[in-house]
Amino acid sequence: MKQSLLILGTARESSSRIENKMTRKFLDTNLYKIYLKKLESLNSQYKVAIAINKNDTKIWELTQNTSLEIIERNDKSVAKGISTRSEELHFLKDRPETHVLWINGCLPLLKVGLIKQIADFYYLNDIDSLHLIKKRTNWFWDINKKPINNTDPKCVSTQGCPYVYESIHAIQLFNKENLLTNDSYWNYTSDKDPYLYEVEDSLDFFDIDNEFEFQLAEKLYKDVTNN
Repeated sequence: MKQSLLILGTARESSSRIENKMTRKFLDTNLYKIYLKKLESLNSQYKVAIAINKNDTKIWELTQNTSLEIIERNDKSVAKGISTRSEELHFLKDRPETHVLWINGCLPLLKVGLIKQIADFYYLNDIDSLHLIKKRTNWFWDINKKPINNTDPKCVSTQGCPYVYESIHAIQLFNKENLLTNDSYWNYTSDKDPYLYEVEDSLDFFDIDNEFEFQLAEKLYKDVTNN
């Protein structure tokens, strides 16, 4: 029987690409408040926690009235960026859960329904890890500029060549012990590690990595939420 699954959020104030990305003004709120609200909506059905550093004073203050379990991260390296995932998530070591469902906080349009869908899928199926993918129909080339999927020069239509799958970094479901021991989400041991969960491309997966994307996300979020 599977042990309980921990749905995990993580956040820090510093950002290498966008200054204070999680706490700067985003319409009439900020990305961190949106993230917290999303996680809180899951709290009555699942075990949910948010891991933050007390030295990130603004994030710490914003979290004090939450219904979520707060895991205090005391790692000084968070502010500088992490070299390994196990170092970043070291606090999982003493947790009782066998698996973790980590949610990316930089996708304000990610629907709570999808998170529930993935959590329930874990409990109903024999999988050890899960990764989201989406279908891409285009021509792709490897590092040596050799064709990956369209090897027929007579195929001049993107629709006519084999499609490939692209990763979506919105959610990661992984075995806790494997992550801490091997610094990896999965081991490629079977089609259940990772289980590749195909989804349709949508605004849910609009990830914010630069200033242009931040401004565009504001417009998209305003349209979708009618704010």
